[in-house]
Amino acid sequence: MPHPIPQASNTTVAFFIKFARFEHAMNKAGYVSADRREQARADWAKLRDSVEFGALVDDLVADRSVRYLIDNPPNWLRYDARRDALEWEPYGGGQDTANAVVWAPNRVRNNLFHGDKEFDGTERDADLLNGGLRAIDMILDGIPALAQQCR
Repeated sequence: MPHPIPQASNTTVAFFIKFARFEHAMNKAGYVSADRREQARADWAKLRDSVEFGALVDDLVADRSVRYLIDNPPNWLRYDARRDALEWEPYGGGQDTANAVVWAPNRVRNNLFHGDKEFDGTERDADLLNGGLRAIDMILDGIPALAQQCR
């Protein structure tokens, strides 16, 4: 018997699709490395360290939606074994701006896939998703070789 699937917002679905295409485009455009088993994986540090991304950082930081991701980064779900409890904690902080901007959409994606599965539609969730979408769009607009692979 099929189990019901909670309704996801259009923004959530759009983020899943855009993120998947973006990460695939990163691989095809050369922002790629291999794990220890030689499986290809999008290399976010390589993107962050690229000249092309460096030229975008000021514009990304100036954007209101992207700035939300920097000022209110996605939390991470942590397991406290002593208490046998899951709890959300603020993510680190203290990162330089380029690092914060490049990793935030990835953390939004990780929380959707691996974190809390409640679709409560909070304003914060919407702001994180919209910030992630905006960051990806701005990166694609600013790096034509990446945008060309994201079709």
